Amino acid sequence: MKHDTAGPSGAEAKRAPEGTPRPSALVRTALVPVAAVAVTLFGLLLYASSGAAGSPPARIEIADGRVLAPTNPDHTSAYFTLRNTGESADTLLSVTSPQLGPVMIARTVVKDGAGRMTKADGIHLPPGGTYVMTPSSSDLMLPSASWLTAGRTVDFDLHFAGSGTSRARAAVVPLGR
Repeated sequence: MKHDTAGPSGAEAKRAPEGTPRPSALVRTALVPVAAVAVTLFGLLLYASSGAAGSPPARIEIADGRVLAPTNPDHTSAYFTLRNTGESADTLLSVTSPQLGPVMIARTVVKDGAGRMTKADGIHLPPGGTYVMTPSSSDLMLPSASWLTAGRTVDFDLHFAGSGTSRARAAVVPLGR
């Protein structure tokens, strides 16, 4: 009588006991929480590298809004005082007006004794800083319109990098005020 001592062979030897998960099922089961942790860590890394982690936000106050009554048929200027009363820096990136459309942040550049307006990339406001727009620094260049007469008001949306969009109103004033 012969006894088979070699045990199961072929496909029988590779089969795991019943109820034991296959390795591919284990990998798939572990992949979901590992992916969730990786996504969370990546998000935290982006947040921390933005410079906002752990810092109180910027708080922007906008005051003294005025638009010069047009003396030029093409464009005129608007001016504001910007105060950052927060503890983080912020940057004014762009400005729009619901009544006038896009507005250019402009700065005065003096070359060969003559000043000219150029597009500015924005206005940086350090924590606790104040920026007063003037004709010799930066201002907002906007299209001229016949309804921009002294006493009228214009709404502006100022778009900041950190603190979002703030609505401000400026009164139209005659030149020299």
